[in-house]
Amino acid sequence: MTSERATGERDCSNTIFRLQRIYAIVLRTEVLQMGFFERFLPNAVKSPEELATIVDCNSALIALRNERVENDAERAQITDRRQAALEADESDAALGKIDDQLDRSFLSSERLDVLERRILDRLATLQDDARREQLTLLEGEMRRVENELDAAMGAAAEVFDRYLTLAGQFDQCGFSEVARSIFAVPPMISGGLVCGKEPLEIWRRERERISDMRARSAAGQPLKLGHPALPIAPVRPAPNPPERAVMQDPSYRPGPSRAPQKVAERPSYGFSKIVFLRSGVELDGNLHVVGDEVIVGSDKANDLMRTGAADLIERGLHDAEVAQ
Repeated sequence: MTSERATGERDCSNTIFRLQRIYAIVLRTEVLQMGFFERFLPNAVKSPEELATIVDCNSALIALRNERVENDAERAQITDRRQAALEADESDAALGKIDDQLDRSFLSSERLDVLERRILDRLATLQDDARREQLTLLEGEMRRVENELDAAMGAAAEVFDRYLTLAGQFDQCGFSEVARSIFAVPPMISGGLVCGKEPLEIWRRERERISDMRARSAAGQPLKLGHPALPIAPVRPAPNPPERAVMQDPSYRPGPSRAPQKVAERPSYGFSKIVFLRSGVELDGNLHVVGDEVIVGSDKANDLMRTGAADLIERGLHDAEVAQ
């Protein structure tokens, strides 16, 4: 009878202890539900969905992850203490306190997982809103610049057409060589105007060079004002040569001083074959005339084409094809 009575009292004591643990866990859960999230959120923010900025979300995530590291370390210590208590055959009350701490640690870890997911969802929403706003701003700016570029290119096309008309009038009047010596050809390829900072800068430097050259030439022959003009002896006019009659023909085009040089070889890789569009261009110590063909490095060929001095015939791909 004594043994059965002791067993019954022990079972009753264990039942009361388990009920106390359950009641304590319920109380802790209610406390956590009321204030656990607020520990990681800015002031006056009650839920992750109320976070207003990306900075707030990042700050909350940093605080949450620091809490997770501390909670994991604490749970590892509690687990070690529980194992030591089992091996020491400690009482149910001592093990119950350790289990209580372990349950609280697991519950905190689960709530941290829930909170982190909700903060990440809010962060993704804010980032999407920021990217949409950024895209809207960039699109509006691009539309404005696109309209400015359209107007500028339209104006440039009209001026370029006037330039080509005047250039054709120089050719019709037999002033092609004169025009090439006093005007710089604008950057163009295959008769089309090339727009860009680099070709524009090259054209401006060429215009400055020609202007400086003409200014120095004019300074070397100053006008002698105030002196009487020297008498000029009458000169019997010479008969007009046959070429004179030809020059009066509007269809006449003055030709180069020599026949253009042609190149039959194909350019190798890294070189290009070009044809000169104007006379008087110096390359490697030689003066070229219109129609001359040469093979030069691709970089030099690009420079000559940007200034309008030459046009492309063929890129050097032959060697690469043979190698394959």
